[in-house]
Amino acid sequence: MLVGDTPFYADSLVGTYSKIMDHRNSLHFPQEVDISHSAKNLICGFLTDRTKRLGRNGVEEIKNHLFFKNDQWTFENLRECVPPVVPELSGDDDTSNFEDVDKEDGPEESFPVPKAFSGNHLPFIGFTYSGDYQLLAFSGKESVDGLENHINNGTSDDIKISQLENLLDKEKRQVESLESRQKALTTQLEVMTRRETELREEIGRADKELTLLRHNYKEAQRRVEHETESRRKAESLFVELKKKFDEEQTKRARDASNSQQTSERVTSLEKQIKEMQSKLERETETVTRLRKQATEITVARQAAEQMANELQVARAQLQAQRDNLQQEVVTLQGQLSKERSSRSQASSLTAELESRLSALHLELEHSREKEEKAIMDNRQLTEKISALEKEAASLTLELKAAQARYNQEVVAHQETERSRILSKEEANLEVVKAKLNEEKSGRQRAELLAQEKERQTSMLSVDYRQIQQRLQKLEGEHRQEMEKVKVLQGQVEQEQQKRNVLQTDLAQQSSEAGRLRAREQQLVGEVAQLREAKRQIEEELHHLKTQRNVDQLQTKELQEQLEAEAYFSTLYKTQTQELREELDEKIRLQQELEEERSSLVHQLQLSLARGDSEALARSIAEETVADLEKERTMKELEYKDGVTKHHQELNAKEQIINTA
Repeated sequence: MLVGDTPFYADSLVGTYSKIMDHRNSLHFPQEVDISHSAKNLICGFLTDRTKRLGRNGVEEIKNHLFFKNDQWTFENLRECVPPVVPELSGDDDTSNFEDVDKEDGPEESFPVPKAFSGNHLPFIGFTYSGDYQLLAFSGKESVDGLENHINNGTSDDIKISQLENLLDKEKRQVESLESRQKALTTQLEVMTRRETELREEIGRADKELTLLRHNYKEAQRRVEHETESRRKAESLFVELKKKFDEEQTKRARDASNSQQTSERVTSLEKQIKEMQSKLERETETVTRLRKQATEITVARQAAEQMANELQVARAQLQAQRDNLQQEVVTLQGQLSKERSSRSQASSLTAELESRLSALHLELEHSREKEEKAIMDNRQLTEKISALEKEAASLTLELKAAQARYNQEVVAHQETERSRILSKEEANLEVVKAKLNEEKSGRQRAELLAQEKERQTSMLSVDYRQIQQRLQKLEGEHRQEMEKVKVLQGQVEQEQQKRNVLQTDLAQQSSEAGRLRAREQQLVGEVAQLREAKRQIEEELHHLKTQRNVDQLQTKELQEQLEAEAYFSTLYKTQTQELREELDEKIRLQQELEEERSSLVHQLQLSLARGDSEALARSIAEETVADLEKERTMKELEYKDGVTKHHQELNAKEQIINTA
């Protein structure tokens, strides 16, 4: 907002991702925009790693930053302050503050969907924020906090049980989703292994065909070289004979007077012409043979071109498969990151469950202590109640005895009074009064004592009722505590089961992550091998093209030489006709030329025999070398096939071991 641009902008989404991941080196401030030091510090504090990010210790760390300190407003009165710019609006649909956009009269542009892989929908691997994970963590934390608040506030057991059942259902659904993911990943791995085996088989067949084509091409090249060498030898012999013929012509010019010598020379030249004709026929045969070989070479070249085209198609397919494998690698990386996040979530859940388990253990111990205290209080109260009941019974007995004594004394006193009144009313009046006073005082004391005893009994009855109420209350609390203890024991057992399940899931996910890492490394190696094979195929294709051009040039040269030889043959025919006309004049030179011819023929036969023997030996050696090379290539292919099969068996056994 200060600069008017995003901090990590790039032309592609992958480039933006890479800049965000490399934020330490990719965050730059433009020099043409004047930004204060506090603003730069705030931006750098936000756009950094989460362990060093501003606000990691609370929102007060952000509020106390220098960038937000001013004299106009604070975070407490921010909502009551008037903003610096207040737009004037006539209603909710007023758009007068937006700039008008001029619409073009032309047709609307329709942007086609790109068919090539652009990587715009790949998962952001390495990014620490995820909305789903936040919602899941928030809901889990909220449910756990709510559950703890309900437990601490002493809500009903039905709500606790329903919440625990909801948590158990969520855990079961998560376990089922993880199992379905594991099955999908195993099926994907099986499909990829099948594709891998098919690709390896296709590569092995292509290698065999390439080696056979190379061998055939080398054989054809060797034959062409052999034919060119033999042709060069024939050309050299033809040049020597031509030189000799020129010398003979010069001799014939010098010895024009000697017809016998010229005739002999003519006969020798006729013989040489015949030999040259025979050589010419042989050369034509060799030329036809070379043409046939050239046609065979062209056919082989066409086959090689077809094979090259097929290899290019196979290369395109391999590239497509490589792209698919890369996409699968990326998806597997995304799944691996998701599995890591789920594993971290599971670890956090296990930590929370452990904390809850410890809290439940503490609550269980507290409830046990309360129960023991209640039992002790109950015992003491029962003892007090029994003692009070004994005292109340003794007091009632004493009260009854006192009342009985009081009644007896009253009856005796009345009888004595009556007797004394009748006999000694006047004499014993003072004694009776004294006794009456004593009796009144005793009676008053007895009444006071009875009132005191009644008051004590009423107090004891009130205490007894209170103790009974307390006892009933303690018994109810004891029953509630026992029920809580049972519920907490059930929760502890459920939490232990959940913990065991989560530990097993965590172990499975870690093993799955290890397998995915190994599969990723294997796919990277296969991609490198496919690239290397692609490079070799391109080199071989280039080599075949160059060899094709060379073969075309050689065929052109052979055609030109054939035309020159035909021209020379016509010249030789004309010269033979002229020589036949001069034959009669030059018969005398025939003998000398025959002797020279015999010596030359002998030398030529020796040289031809040597050349044939050398060519035969060379062809035999080349054939043996070619056979040995073919055997070597076949052995190498068999060795490669064996190595690939061995690797496949090892990988299969490793997969079996990992699954076991």
